[in-house]
Amino acid sequence: MTVSSDLDAAVENAARMVEIDGDLIAEFICVDRSPARASERVHNSRGRGPFQFLALGPDRSIGEAGNLGVETTSSDLVLLLDDQVVVEPHCIERLGQSLLGHANYGAVGPVILDQYGQVQEIGGRVSRNGEIVQIGGGSDWSEVRLSNDLAVDYCSASCLLVRRNEFIRVGGFSFEWELGGYEDVDLCRRLRQEVGPVVVNPLAHVVRTHAGGTRRPEVEAEANRLLFVTKWQDHKSTLLTRVTEDVQTGSCRVDRTEPTEPGTEDSLTSARDVRPGGSALLYTPYEFVPGGGERFLLELASVLSENLGQRNVHMAFPFPYSNLRMRQINDALGMSTSIRATTLGSSVAETCDIMVVLGNQIVPPVAGRGKRLNIFICQFPFEAPEEEIRSRAGYLATFDEIWVYSQFVRRYVSGYLRLLDLPATSVRVVYPPATLPTPARLPSWPDRKLVLSVGRFFEGGHNKRQDVVIEIVKRLSQKHGAPISLALGGSLHATASSRARFNELVEMAKGCDCRFYPNANRQELLDLYAQSGVLIHAAGYQVDKFAHPEGLEHFGIAPVEAASVGCIPLVYDEGGPAEVMDLLGCPTTFHSIPEAVDQLAGLLADPNGSAALSEELIRRSTTFSTGMFRTRVNEALTSLL
Repeated sequence: MTVSSDLDAAVENAARMVEIDGDLIAEFICVDRSPARASERVHNSRGRGPFQFLALGPDRSIGEAGNLGVETTSSDLVLLLDDQVVVEPHCIERLGQSLLGHANYGAVGPVILDQYGQVQEIGGRVSRNGEIVQIGGGSDWSEVRLSNDLAVDYCSASCLLVRRNEFIRVGGFSFEWELGGYEDVDLCRRLRQEVGPVVVNPLAHVVRTHAGGTRRPEVEAEANRLLFVTKWQDHKSTLLTRVTEDVQTGSCRVDRTEPTEPGTEDSLTSARDVRPGGSALLYTPYEFVPGGGERFLLELASVLSENLGQRNVHMAFPFPYSNLRMRQINDALGMSTSIRATTLGSSVAETCDIMVVLGNQIVPPVAGRGKRLNIFICQFPFEAPEEEIRSRAGYLATFDEIWVYSQFVRRYVSGYLRLLDLPATSVRVVYPPATLPTPARLPSWPDRKLVLSVGRFFEGGHNKRQDVVIEIVKRLSQKHGAPISLALGGSLHATASSRARFNELVEMAKGCDCRFYPNANRQELLDLYAQSGVLIHAAGYQVDKFAHPEGLEHFGIAPVEAASVGCIPLVYDEGGPAEVMDLLGCPTTFHSIPEAVDQLAGLLADPNGSAALSEELIRRSTTFSTGMFRTRVNEALTSLL
């Protein structure tokens, strides 16, 4: 299986591999990540051996491409390959001999050479602080005395042989690493932990035609290094300490342990009772990353699954997503429902009884197709060209109801419908589920020393204004003459704009006692909330609410999450968060940075009063619990059906 951004190179590589090792290749899958492709290139590629073409949408990560390719194949063994690697004769055979000959191996990689016969890497090792060292880099292969399988910390996914069921069982490539650089290191770490050693067969060789992938900016590499250390710091290290010496002497051996007990096949394919009542499809046109809209859809899918049966509920996207990605996002959001991914053009989408569509404009992105019920979730009616609105205005008539997250959004949706003379549709407020489970050990408020901000790192729109949070903490630190510890957590997208925003914030935080937690998992975020006395939420800061209401926060999940574990939210007093704070009975809001500094200083100076407010917030936040969300949804579905 090749993950490619150059289809021509992938096709040529496939043809060459079929010529030299055709009897070992059951199928060749090319997962194309190129932003554009000519149809004739795709057509011509299909006649070249056992070749299957799988096209993705733009800006898709290499890890997600790998996950989709592995799920697509039916072969027991899968060779992950990128289009910059040329496989030498007997390489596939020798990799297969190692993996098939040792049931306890987690994965096998080759020696990677450059075009001049110099070693690029013989696997790699990872230091305790997350630094990656490629073994043997720059050596002349003819002088390296190595003949036995070498146990390593990781092998590059540019050429890696794995068992399909074990790749799926450990979760595949994680979305956490969409900035690139650690996805294969993390995968090999999980394979080593749950299956067995990751090794290099020194008799299997490939040639990398380029020096390697595009070098990431130093700040992004540092973000992934910190994330890797944080993720694995609680696990016993099995890092190699003598690997350089072992390569030179050829003395390294792999322990022959008993085979790991095989796990069950991908849990997403396990059977489950299918209840009568039809099927449901939930469609989002946006990138699938952990966020408020995604949690809303997944919680809604869980409610529908209870009524229709889990296998009758699907999540649809414009482009393919792997079921591994679905499982990862579920885990990241603390959910247990395994909803399958599909596309809008699938047969499942054509026959659904209930359809739910997510959108960010006053008109839906697609027409409703549900035979019994169609619901449009409008996160906010963002501006759009008039011709675009008119072209899709008719879609509104196919929906039975519009759901919104707050009264704030409802006012604008209802107003836009009247202003644009669009078909009148009932608008219902369904507050998102936003509480977190209370940790078994929750520190008392005076012992919680962190100030926290949680939100996606991105530019434009209703970005979370972490820059304002940094400025507030800097000013209070200067006022006190002592640093205030700040933590910034949230999703970091694979897009260039998201990376640029993250880099800008890192630079801005220099000189401040600040630590970043990009793509932190659910447990890490819960730990941060539990260690933090105050959450600062500045989304919408100084936005003109009359000219650009779309720039305000539409609901404000992070303040509710914080309140549910007793972390006091300090929020910008406009939009959805202002409504949330009223429902929570929490007075800590601000309109300016100096006001926020004074509010934060007051909370820190009155630990007893803050502790009492913290306890009250835990009680009041149940208004936004998952249980209340399910009650509201079931009441709505009952009335509509």
